[in-house]
Amino acid sequence: MRVLVTGGTGGLGRALTARLLERGDEVLVLSRDAARARGQLDPRVQLIQGDPCRQGPWQQVVATCDGVVHLAAHNVWEGRWREPEKARIRASRIEATTLVAEAVAAARGRTSLVSASAVGQYYGKHGDEHLGEDAEPAETFIAAVCADWERSCAPALAAGARVSQARIGVVLSSALQKVAGPFRWFVGGAPGSGEQWVPWVDPRDLADMLIFALERSDVVGPFNAVAPEPVRMREFAAAVGRVLQRPVWVPIPEFAVRWALGEVACLVVGGARAQPVKLQSLGFRHTHAELDLALRDVLAAS
Repeated sequence: MRVLVTGGTGGLGRALTARLLERGDEVLVLSRDAARARGQLDPRVQLIQGDPCRQGPWQQVVATCDGVVHLAAHNVWEGRWREPEKARIRASRIEATTLVAEAVAAARGRTSLVSASAVGQYYGKHGDEHLGEDAEPAETFIAAVCADWERSCAPALAAGARVSQARIGVVLSSALQKVAGPFRWFVGGAPGSGEQWVPWVDPRDLADMLIFALERSDVVGPFNAVAPEPVRMREFAAAVGRVLQRPVWVPIPEFAVRWALGEVACLVVGGARAQPVKLQSLGFRHTHAELDLALRDVLAAS
């Protein structure tokens, strides 16, 4: 396949491009700073200069590809979601996805689109309910953004392109980067009650899910890109402690998390018992579904 990836210099983007190259696929990466990206990516990757939030010649490249994986989006963890930050979050998802979808539409059915979304941001807090792709979104700012993010694929759908949206769970590589510091300083603990669900996913399985969605004509619409068995936050914290060989202290009170993070705290104290119902029904098989082993592998690779 010839595949264009946006957000290809991020952790997930690099994992995906590496997996595609390993398979022998032709990989193109859209980057705002192609010269800088050159030093971060495999020399076999073809770099395309362009900003997915702005129209440009990059859109014409889309029609030469078999598929596009659109991962680029502003980091929701930067800032406390004041109005300027919320505007950046929305624009980086909705405006950029609309432009990518319009470019896919211009390919007149030749190019498929796999666009990122997010499990925890979409579903929010649903208690112990098992969640498949038909579950309703939460009533929060970030859930509304996610719903609009997915709807932004409409131009490609209207043109007859095959479109799927990956509702991505807590990626272990990113999660370890965020929590390893406190654990190594012996102050690691579960935020909030510890009872909230963590729909985690190994980055290698996630890359394979995105490729599965690219290749399979029956992967259409949203799918939960998560491991088969989510765990509670207290179990997740305990697994991180075991892998880092550090103690896990009492849960961090929810009021303290909300004081420190503001509205962003909903991503930490909330949770979703989401499961990969659609992909499993279509035959996808996870190869890194045991949390401790997956965490150890991610730590060894970091």
